[in-house]
Amino acid sequence: MPSKTCLLILKNLLRSKTRFLISLLGCTIAGAVICFFLSAERSLNRVTNIAGRDANLIMRQKDRF
Repeated sequence: MPSKTCLLILKNLLRSKTRFLISLLGCTIAGAVICFFLSAERSLNRVTNIAGRDANLIMRQKDRF
């Protein structure tokens, strides 16, 4: 029974090739954008961790001496 369902889905997808290609292109672009932002986040975290190792941060409260 599952093979019959898969065959029906495949036939429906291939019936309108333009719609299928546009959907496939949209999913591919969405995946690429997600991968780009995840890798950018990892890179920025790595850079800030490396830069922050040697940095000393002194904080003080406003209007206090």
